[in-house]
Amino acid sequence: MKTLVEFWDENPMNNVYGALACSPDRVLYLSSSGRIRNRHKRSLPRFFSGMGRHPELIFREVAGTNLDRVSLVLEEILDKEENICFDLTGGSEVAMAALGQLSIRREISMIRFNPETGKIELFQNCSGFWRPKQDLQFCCRDIVNLMGGILLDGHGHFDGRDMDEELKADSLKVWSVYRNYYRQWSTQVFYLQKMSAAGQDPLLVRAPGIVHRDAYNMVACNENILKDLERAGVLSQLDVRDKQVCFRYKNRKLKEMLAIAGIWLEIYCFLAAKESGVFQDAQISALINWDGKIHVKESEEVHNEIDVLLVRGLTPVFISCKSGAVNASSLYEISVLARELGGVNARKVLATTMPLHSNAPNVVSRARQMGVELVEVQAMSLAELGKRLAEISESRPAD
Repeated sequence: MKTLVEFWDENPMNNVYGALACSPDRVLYLSSSGRIRNRHKRSLPRFFSGMGRHPELIFREVAGTNLDRVSLVLEEILDKEENICFDLTGGSEVAMAALGQLSIRREISMIRFNPETGKIELFQNCSGFWRPKQDLQFCCRDIVNLMGGILLDGHGHFDGRDMDEELKADSLKVWSVYRNYYRQWSTQVFYLQKMSAAGQDPLLVRAPGIVHRDAYNMVACNENILKDLERAGVLSQLDVRDKQVCFRYKNRKLKEMLAIAGIWLEIYCFLAAKESGVFQDAQISALINWDGKIHVKESEEVHNEIDVLLVRGLTPVFISCKSGAVNASSLYEISVLARELGGVNARKVLATTMPLHSNAPNVVSRARQMGVELVEVQAMSLAELGKRLAEISESRPAD
C-alpha cells in the first residue's frame, strides 16, 4: 500500500500534482483546522475519477501554526505507515519546517512537482521507489472538477460538437461579413429574430422591411449585410422589394446561429484555438455549476457560462468575448470566473472587436493592472489569433 502525504495548499493544483504523477494507493491530506471544506471532499474524488485514478482519500486536520504539534503528527504518520512519501509541492512554511527537522534524524522519502516543467523533481530516497508518470495534461472538465465545480453536459447558445468542416467553413464566411458590420450586427440580429417562416419550407423566410422593436421604435433590415451573407453562400434567393424581404437560409443550424447576436466572436476564438494545435481541449459556451452540487430544482442551480475555455498542458485559459462596449465590469467578470474556476494558474483573456487601445485607454490600463490580456480580434487572421492565444497560454500568470 503506497501512501502519499499532501500538505493542503490554497492552490488546488498543488494538492493533486504528486498523486497524479505517482499513482499512490492512498492520499493523506494534512491541513490546518477548517481549511478543507465539504466542497473539497466532494470535488477531489470526482476529479481523480475523471483522471482515471481512484486512490483512497483521507483528510486530517492538525494545528497548522504549532511547529511541535505538526512534528508530532508527522512522526506518528511515519511510525504507522511503511511505504510512504511526502509531497513538498504545496503546504505551509510550518509544515515544511517540521518535515525538514524530521529529515535530519529520520530517512524520509520526499518529492516535489514543478508546475513550470510539468515534471517530478526527485528529492530524497525516491529513486526506484516511485515510477512517476510524466507529461500531465488536463482537460476542461478536469480543471473545473478540481476547483469544486461541475462542467455541465449541456452548453449555452452553441455546442462545439456541432462544428463539422462544413459548418466551420460557413462560420468563417459569416465572420468575414460580421467583422465589417460588427457595430450594426446586433440590430440586424434583432431584425432576423422577427422574421417568420414562409409556407412549408422552414428555411424560407419573409418579413416587412421594417419591424417593431417595441411600442415606440422600429428596426429596418440592413440590405448590405443580407447581400454580403448571400455572396458568402449562407443565404440564397434574396429578394428585397415592395417593402418586403425574403430569402432562404442554407440550413437550420445557420438559421439558429444568425439569430444569436454575440456568437461569432466566440466561434472565431474557438476555431483559432483549435486550429493552433497547441490546446488539448477547447470548449465554447461552457456551462459551469459553481458549487459542485446537482440540485433537484433548476432554480437552485448556480452556474455561469464561459464563452471559451481552453487548456494547454496544465494551464487553463478563460476567454470572455465582448462584441459591444467594454468597461471595468467586463474585466472583473472574467477575473472572478478565472480565479474561482481556474485557480492561480489561469490565464484571463478579454477578446473584443472594439479598438480599445485607441478608444478606451482607461480600460487598457485597468486590464493591465488586473492581469487581463486584451485581444483586439477584428483585424486578426485565424492563424494570428491562434498564435496570440498560444503565447498567452505560455506566459506567466499575472498576480
